[in-house]
Amino acid sequence: MASSLPWIGQALFGADEVFCRRGICTEEGFGDSGCNSFRNLLSNCGHVQTAGFPHTPYRNDIVCEWHLHVQPRHRIVLMFEHFELEESGISCEYDKLVVYDGVNEKAELLGTFCGTHAFLRIVSSRNHLFMRFTSDTSLTMAGFYASYTSEVIRDADRQTFGAVVDRGPGTFPCPGSTNVTGEELAAAAYTVGCELRERIVLVWEPWGNISQSLMQIYESDFDTSNPVVMEDFSRNINRKFVSKGHRLLLSLHLRQKHAGLFIHCRIEDIADKISTCPTAVRQTPDIGIIAMDNQISDTDLHCKVVVKTSTSPRLLTSLDLVSNPSASAQREPHGSRTRVDLYNPETRLLSLSSHMTSLPFPTVTSQDELLIVFWSNVVNSQWIPEVQYSPTGCQDFSNELIKNGTTLIEGTCGMFKHLPAHDSTSFEYRIRLSVKEGVYINVVLLPPSMFEDIIFMCKNMKHCCEEDLKVYDLHGNSPVLIYSLCRQYNDAWSTVWSSSSTVEIVYSTFCTWSRSGFVLFFETSECPGMTADRCEKRIHLLAPCGSFLPPPHGQTLACEWQIPVLPGEEIVLSFQNLKTNKKSDGRVYIKELRGDGSFQTVSELPDRYSLYSVRSASPRVLVKFVKYSDDRDDTASFTAFYSLRESLLPEEHRTSESEELCEKGFRYCRSNCFRVITDNETVAWETAQHRCTEFGSDLASISNPHEMEYVEQLLKEVKDVKSDGTITAFIGLMTTGQDARYAWVDGSEVLFTYWRGRAPLPAGQNIESCALMLTGTSEASPETRWFTVPCDDAEATRTYVCKAKARGCNRGWSMAGKSCLRAFTLPVRSTNPPRDSTRLCERQDSTVATVNSSVEVLRVQDYLEHMWPVYPRPRVYMNIKHLRDTNTCGVLERRYDIDGDRWIVPKTECQFRRPNMVLCSMDVDASTCPSSCKCLDGVVYCLSKGLTSIPPKIPRTSREL
Repeated sequence: MASSLPWIGQALFGADEVFCRRGICTEEGFGDSGCNSFRNLLSNCGHVQTAGFPHTPYRNDIVCEWHLHVQPRHRIVLMFEHFELEESGISCEYDKLVVYDGVNEKAELLGTFCGTHAFLRIVSSRNHLFMRFTSDTSLTMAGFYASYTSEVIRDADRQTFGAVVDRGPGTFPCPGSTNVTGEELAAAAYTVGCELRERIVLVWEPWGNISQSLMQIYESDFDTSNPVVMEDFSRNINRKFVSKGHRLLLSLHLRQKHAGLFIHCRIEDIADKISTCPTAVRQTPDIGIIAMDNQISDTDLHCKVVVKTSTSPRLLTSLDLVSNPSASAQREPHGSRTRVDLYNPETRLLSLSSHMTSLPFPTVTSQDELLIVFWSNVVNSQWIPEVQYSPTGCQDFSNELIKNGTTLIEGTCGMFKHLPAHDSTSFEYRIRLSVKEGVYINVVLLPPSMFEDIIFMCKNMKHCCEEDLKVYDLHGNSPVLIYSLCRQYNDAWSTVWSSSSTVEIVYSTFCTWSRSGFVLFFETSECPGMTADRCEKRIHLLAPCGSFLPPPHGQTLACEWQIPVLPGEEIVLSFQNLKTNKKSDGRVYIKELRGDGSFQTVSELPDRYSLYSVRSASPRVLVKFVKYSDDRDDTASFTAFYSLRESLLPEEHRTSESEELCEKGFRYCRSNCFRVITDNETVAWETAQHRCTEFGSDLASISNPHEMEYVEQLLKEVKDVKSDGTITAFIGLMTTGQDARYAWVDGSEVLFTYWRGRAPLPAGQNIESCALMLTGTSEASPETRWFTVPCDDAEATRTYVCKAKARGCNRGWSMAGKSCLRAFTLPVRSTNPPRDSTRLCERQDSTVATVNSSVEVLRVQDYLEHMWPVYPRPRVYMNIKHLRDTNTCGVLERRYDIDGDRWIVPKTECQFRRPNMVLCSMDVDASTCPSSCKCLDGVVYCLSKGLTSIPPKIPRTSREL
């Protein structure tokens, strides 16, 4: 199928200079941490706000200080998007913000600000700016929010450029009329504006004795050197003015109190009167490009271009700024602008000026005609707006987005975009794309920081915020995560290929102030390699996507599927309904090609898993399935889906859960942190335990088969391998007391062991026994097992496994999204399960878990599947709200039938579906709050608690202590 979006990669994202030119930088995070402390903001961009904004007013009797420091030879441009402090006159004696042009309060004072400002812009003269906000003990207001960027100081301006404080002129209502009197106003300046396809008409009439007054009109909103109208009311003239451009500055000086002016302003559409631009369209087979290039050779350029397509009902359009090679090396005069507007055909779609630091979102027209209007008031502008367009049959579905709901689309192509909210946010959008079987979906994700000043604050302890854009591949209504903007940390254009006919896209933001948004395209394509169900050695899968599975027979099998990966690409493998049995030699291995031409095993898949995803960028990937038993009652099976896509950034550039929730060197797994350590010399068990405690951990307890498999994989990465290909490592199991019972050193209950046969007897009377774990690194190595040695055996091993509780949830609770989950057993004779469930969760300082989306169902299902010990036939009570039909039994039930193990939401025969468990949930902050403090809305309150130091562990989402 021909691509509907052929030019996205080449035109919309082809110019690397865009990122350098716009100075894209990494923002340090929310700037309210300067309150009651001193904060250095060292990034070249960022923002500053009062604590609590916009949810709550700032607090009384507070001092906040920020030092903004950008790179040398730059100045700081600080723009306030909201400013509302207590009003206290010119002196600002109550609540105020004081700004200095330097590193501290000894620098030049730029201004003291209070009250309300509709517009406030401050430009420093150097690369430092110091701000101090103070409040008194009485009234508080909403506060302020400001963003800043850095701007190069040219050598020619270094001696003459000073700091700027711009409070902005007022805006004159147009179209509209007003009567201005000298009693109301002595002097004022107003800006008047319209669109590029329009012009402004001003008509004025003086009344009363208006002598000695003055009115001036400038054909610009910044240049006051040459007025086009100067009216002193000394003679009778034609008091009407028609603008050439789309911006005017109206200056009034009225000297008489009992006289004034009646001013009427109207807008005229002049699209038919605008001359055609003398420019050629650069046309490729897929895309048209219109730029003025050398046409901007004089000032007051105002022209149009009309684009019409006869091959498609719509046009896909975008705007960019390109460098002008003939531009002067001197800096353009302040206020110089080059601008372009796009209309379809009367409604303005997009607008871009040469001074903008980010691009507007691309868009799809609703008709087959596009009107492009150019305007410039500068000779040889350094940056020239460029229009890119392409005929398309795709639609813009943005207006169908449902806040906290799901948008269902069955089209073959289209786009979605969501502008930054710039407001308090806690919501998500879900988009489900569904096409016919055998057709697959490509999702093209645009680099967010390139558009509309978007900044994603991914989940991170430093940013105190959680936002993400995720893509799930749905196999039988079961989501598999195949893309995460935050996890993959890829601020460039990305294409995600699905391996099924249904995709769910989830954009979520849980922040006190959001500046994130998204724009994405999707199209469909047919996959030439649908299903390979034969079993042979080295089956080559050459298609870019497809699926494979072993034959449905209980015979001896040895299957190999080999997939080549091109340079710059990676492969995503998703295994569905994975069922193997290591005891009967049913195993699945993932192998990668090494430099010597051989394949190395990098992963052995778990025994049972509903969904399991593997990613690799190796030049060739081999999936091997072996089954030596012909037991038909123990048939191993799976279905694997694969797709090739553009390779993401290296692992070291990604933000991982291990970095967020664990100490350095530890790896995160299901609310715990693990670390394998290999010393230079062999150690005894006690020595290994002591060294683990130095990292705030203990020798590892292994509480279920899933942790066992994870530790097994960690050990296979260790290089301390014996000649027989095995590794041994201490774990935290030991015998205690005279009865020699086994116990975990961290106090965990012994619910799981992995002895081969019966548990070994103690090493001897009065001799403590400690556990070693042995595992192999190859298929020929012995199977994993535990065995014991005397705890004081100093020659046992050099390797040991440490384990610590991850930040986020208390012991026994598991993190799922932004909540901590734990399942509890209900009383057998419960007569009112909903009431008993609520009471049981309340006793744990939690609530009954609520499920609002299919993604949350996945999280809950994943948690329940990994509970240990396994509860027979669990029916788990929770609040289920994501289904259209909310008339359910209120339980998630595990069903065992010929279709395998699966979780269902029963809707009938509820009297037979009485829950035997309840799933409780608590907020992450509540679960990790220090016992002597109180945590609420990201603030940890520890006042008057007798603390002499900061608590060692505070919630990862805390914004203020």
